[in-house]
Amino acid sequence: MESSLKSNFLIIDPQARGHALSYLLAQSDDVGCVYLSRHSPLPDIGVSKIIPVYWLEELLPEAYPEIIAFCHSAEIHCVIVGTADAMAMGLVDSLGAANILVVGANKKALRLESSKSFAKAFFHRYAIPTPLYQTYSSIDGIEALEDVIFPCFIKSDQIIRSHYSAVKVISKKEAVEIASSIFAIQRSYYGMASSVILERFQAGREVSFTVLISGNQWRELPASRDYKTLLDGNNGANTSGMGAISPVVDIDDALHTKIIDSIVQPVVNALQKEDLHYNGFLYFGIIIDDNDMPTLLELNCRLGDPEAQAICLLLTPDFAHVLLDAARGQLPDFYTMPIKKGYVCCVYAVPIGYPTGKSGESEGG
Repeated sequence: MESSLKSNFLIIDPQARGHALSYLLAQSDDVGCVYLSRHSPLPDIGVSKIIPVYWLEELLPEAYPEIIAFCHSAEIHCVIVGTADAMAMGLVDSLGAANILVVGANKKALRLESSKSFAKAFFHRYAIPTPLYQTYSSIDGIEALEDVIFPCFIKSDQIIRSHYSAVKVISKKEAVEIASSIFAIQRSYYGMASSVILERFQAGREVSFTVLISGNQWRELPASRDYKTLLDGNNGANTSGMGAISPVVDIDDALHTKIIDSIVQPVVNALQKEDLHYNGFLYFGIIIDDNDMPTLLELNCRLGDPEAQAICLLLTPDFAHVLLDAARGQLPDFYTMPIKKGYVCCVYAVPIGYPTGKSGESEGG
C-alpha cells in the first residue's frame, strides 16, 4: 500500500463481524475510509472513517451492477464480502469480472459452506478426519433408522438462519421432529426441501481455526473458541454464538502441528486439486478429543461472527495491507501476521427469547 495513496474498503457484512473488521481497518493511517453495509445505524464509537451504506441491505444479483458502479465511483480499492448468501449467489464472481479486488469466496468454492453434504464428501475424498454421517432427503429415511447411536447431531444441508441449523438430538423421535422443522425452513428459504445430515456426536473441546487464504498460500489468524449454547454450563438451545475467546491457551505446539498437518494443509491442497481456490477467509470448525486428536466438523468461507470480534482486537491496523495483498493473490512466505500480545473475551447481549423468539426463554449471558 503506497503511503501517498490512502485505500478505501467496502465491507459487505451487516453483522457484528463486519463492524469489528471495519473498526480495525479504520485505525490504519493508510486507509481513507471504510464503507460498511448496515441494516441499522452504527453505534457512535468516534470513528469518522466508517461510513454506513444502507442501500446495500439487499444483495440480490440484480443489485450487483449498482454495487460495481458504487465501487468505481467511490474509488474502492478492495471489497470484503462476509455474507454467505451473497457469495453463494455469485457476488464475488461479479466483482472479480469487473476487475475489482475482492476478499471472499466465489460461487463454486462457497459450496464448502452452503452444502454440508458437499463438504462432507470433500472431506472423505481427501481422508480429512470428520465424524461419521449420513444424508437423508426425506423424513421416511429417518423414521426407518434402526442402528443410529444417539445422541447425534442433525444439521441442515443448506444454509438456514435458524437455531435448527444444527441440533443435538437424543432419540429417533426427536430426530424426526427436528428434521421436519428443518425441511419446513428449507422450503420457506428455497422453495423446496433438500436434505439433512445426521452426524455422529463427538465429545471434546471445540476450536475455531481461521486462515487467510490466497491461492495455495495461507496465513493463520489467532485461534479462537466460540460458545454456541444459550445458557451457562453449555446448556440451552444452540445459537450462532454467544461469545468467543482468543487466543486458545490449550493448543500447545504439538496439537497445533496436528491441526496443520492433518486438517489445514490437506484442505488447502485439496482446494487446489478441485479448482476451489479463492482469496479470502477459511474457517475450520474443529473438535479436539481427550487424546488431543483434531477432527474437522465444518468449513466456512468467512470469519466466524463472535470469533471475528475477538480476533480483530488482536490484529494491528497493518492488517489492511495484508488484506489488499491477499486480494491481489500475493501472500508471500515471509509474511508475518500482525498480531498483538494479550487475550480477548467477547460476550453477547441478546434479547429475551433469543434464539427461538419465544419470550418465555431465559436470556443469554
